[in-house]
Amino acid sequence: MSEPTWNVLRWESKPEGVENSISLICPKCQHEATMPMIGKHPIIAAIGLRLIFDPANYIPPKGFLPTAIQCRQCQTIFEA
Repeated sequence: MSEPTWNVLRWESKPEGVENSISLICPKCQHEATMPMIGKHPIIAAIGLRLIFDPANYIPPKGFLPTAIQCRQCQTIFEA
């Protein structure tokens, strides 16, 4: 059985690169699923849909994450 994923609705200016994934929890229904991202980044924690980087002043490249996603369990849409 495959791992549950977020439904990617929009990914503006998606950069070229190696696609990785990160596990995020829906803040509404607490469903955990993976979401694609481009590149490797110094993420030390994910709290709901918030990402914590180390070092704290790290600025990720534009477009490394989708700009609109939908939880497949509760159908809630989240947009950046």
